[in-house]
Amino acid sequence: MEQAPQNNDEILDKKLATQKAIRDAIILLLVFALVAATAFYLGRTYFESWPISGTSMEPNIHNEDRVLLVKTKKLNYEDIIIFHTDVESTDSFSERYLIKRVIGKPGDVMEMRYEDAVSGWKVYRNGEVVNDDYIKETIRHYTAFTETVPEGHYFVLGDNRNNSHDSHIAGFYADEKEIVGKVLARYKGILDFSFLL
Repeated sequence: MEQAPQNNDEILDKKLATQKAIRDAIILLLVFALVAATAFYLGRTYFESWPISGTSMEPNIHNEDRVLLVKTKKLNYEDIIIFHTDVESTDSFSERYLIKRVIGKPGDVMEMRYEDAVSGWKVYRNGEVVNDDYIKETIRHYTAFTETVPEGHYFVLGDNRNNSHDSHIAGFYADEKEIVGKVLARYKGILDFSFLL
C-alpha cells in the first residue's frame, strides 16, 4: 500500500520542529557550559576544600574530616578560619596551616581567668566572658594573662581547648595576611555534612 505524499505544510512543520529541537539542544549545551565554567571559576577563585588533620577543633570538626572554605578575610567572632603559620604543631596541615576559631579581633583586650575547680578557666573579651558552649570540655590547663590583640592579627582558639596550639599561649595570633579563608561546612562523605556558620 502506497503512502500518500506529504503536503507542503507537513514538510514545513517537520522542518521547523527539527530546527527547534536543534536550537533547544544548542541552548541547553550553552547553558550547561556556562554553569560549568561559572562553578569552575567560583571553585578556583572563592572556594576550596581542605583536609583536616588533628583534633584541636573537636567536637565540631574531627581528624580526617574535610572542610569547605570560602576565601575571605572579612571575619566575625566565632568564624572558623584556616591560616598559615610558621609555628609547627601536631594539629596542622603539613605543619604549616592551622584551623581555629576567631575569638578576638584587632584592638580587643583578651584575658584568661581561672574561675574555680568546676568552671575551670574562662576567656574574657573586653571584660565580658566569651560564650563558648561549643567547646569540647571545661578548660583545665591555661595560664593567666591579659593582652590587647595587635592590629592586623586575630586571637584564635581551638574548640578542643585542652588540646590546641593557639592564642591561649601568650603572644600567638593569626596574622591577617596569612589567613586563607573561613570555613562554611565540614563533611566526611555525602551523608555526613554540616554547615558551620
